[in-house]
Parts: sequence; C-alpha cells; structure tokens
Amino acid sequence: MTHIILSLVLVSAILFYWFYLLLNITFINTWKRYRHISGTEGLVRTATIVGKKELANNNGIPFLECEFEFPNFSEENIREKMKFSDSKPHLKRYEIGQKIEVLLNKEQKPRSPLNLKGINVTFNKKIIILKIIVLTAYWVGTIYYMKRAIEKVYSNTEHYEMILELQGLPMMAFMFLGILLFNFFLIRAITRSKKPKHLDWDLKYYGKKAIAQIQKYEDTGTLINDNPLVRFHYSFEASDGKKHQGSDEKIINKLDIGNIPQMKEEFILYLPEHPESSKFEGDAQSLTSINNFVKGIFFLVGIVFSAIIVFLFFNTIS
Repeated sequence: MTHIILSLVLVSAILFYWFYLLLNITFINTWKRYRHISGTEGLVRTATIVGKKELANNNGIPFLECEFEFPNFSEENIREKMKFSDSKPHLKRYEIGQKIEVLLNKEQKPRSPLNLKGINVTFNKKIIILKIIVLTAYWVGTIYYMKRAIEKVYSNTEHYEMILELQGLPMMAFMFLGILLFNFFLIRAITRSKKPKHLDWDLKYYGKKAIAQIQKYEDTGTLINDNPLVRFHYSFEASDGKKHQGSDEKIINKLDIGNIPQMKEEFILYLPEHPESSKFEGDAQSLTSINNFVKGIFFLVGIVFSAIIVFLFFNTIS
C-alpha cells in the first residue's frame, strides 16, 4: 500500500498546485493589476509617457504597456512600466511625450506605489465568464479522474502496488524534489549578494542620484543568458558632503566585456539617511531581472517534471 498512497498523494498535490497556478493566472494576477492601477490615495506626481507598446487589441480596446518617467519620493526621476487597457483610445490619452497625473502610495509596499490617478477600471464580463468556465472544467476534471484512479487502484491493491513499485513513481518524486532543491540553491547562489527586496524598493522610490567613480571590478563567475554578472566597487559623494563606498552587480553583454575598463563613472541611487545603501540606477529600476530569470527556469523545470509524473501515473493505471 505504500507506493499506492505515496503516488496518490504526489499526483493529487501536483494537480492541486496546477489549479493554484491556473487560479493565479486567471484571477489573482488580474486583481493585483486592478489594485495596481486603480489607486485613489497617495502623493500626486506628473509623469511623462516615454514608451508605449500595444500588446493586444480586444474589439477596438487596446491592451497597452506604457513606460512612465516621474519623480520618486525624493524628487529624483525614475521610470516604471505599467500594463492596462485603454477603454477610450479615440482620446489618445497615452501617447509618447504626453503628461498625466499619477499617485505614489507608500502604503502599497512591497508592491509598486505607482497608480494612475482618476482611472475607472472595468472588467470584461465575457473574459471573466470564460475564466470561470476554464477553472470549473479543470476542477471537475481533476476530481473525476482522481476519483476513478482511487477506485481502480483500490479494486486490486496488490496488482497496482507491484506496478507502481516497478514504475518507481515515489523514487521519481524524490528526484523531482532534489531538482527543485537544486534550483532553489541555484537561485540563492546567484542572488546571494543581491540586496533584500525591501532595500531595492527603498532605493528605487526614496533614493537620491549621485555619480559614482568606479574603483575596481571583478567577475562573479555567474552567467545570465550567457552574459557575465560583474561586481563593481565604487565611491560617491552623498548630499552630506562625505565620501561613501559601495558595490553592486551588473549584467554585461558578452560583446561589451572589452569595454569594462573604460567604465569610469556610473549613476547610482542611494538612501540619504543611510548612504551606505546604494545601487546602480539602471539596476534599481529593474529590481528583479535576475530573480525573474532563475525563477523562470525553476518554474519550467517544475512544470516539466510534474507533467511527466502525472502522465506516467495515469498511463500506468489505465
């Protein structure tokens, strides 16, 4: 009975996790985007649209990705992208170069504090109904097939215990867990010297700009998309008139490695109250580029191996 129980628990856990992922894609992310766009409180800022991309178009309503440039809480210009649907495209409210009012709400930490001011967010009812149908179909299908699987294996436990033992699904589960742990420690290794997320948030939204003098650099031995991650050590003068030291890492295009010795100065962001906390300006404005990459690998590996386990289980008992 050991292999039957372990296999059923493993497959059930995977199927329920997939349901969570589907729920996250269909509703949770939509709700987060709604909260991100439709804020009503915060510090009013004037933002300039510096980038615009139409990602999709649904019956004449474009789904846009706009990049805004606006002053942070310390009056330093930063940039951030936001995705939303423009329900009134004929008004041409979101053209490059136009200025709009936005809100910065520090209470939204650790989420982005940026919200569009005076925006009424609506949901496409047809899309919502379709999402509900997809979620319901997946849930009903999962319950149906798991019920059939349980009835079948318990109709002849000795037979299926032997088959599942030969199949080695529990052993595959341990291999799957080992690969997930390997990916976890890979993420920790790659991001071991990266600053905590809350500090990244503070640097981006409260940071002051300064010009840093590069003192030295070193290869971290890490490659991101086949490009090296380089650690730079620098010094800069803060608003208190004192010199401070700092270091940060930057992904360098492998074709530009030869130009690293010519890098003498770089813009950084630092916290006025704690100048020892600093970061390259561009790096602070793309807070999770490295994390997103390795998490993408983690997610892909998890999906592939869990799909193999589920397929082998249902194929074995069919």
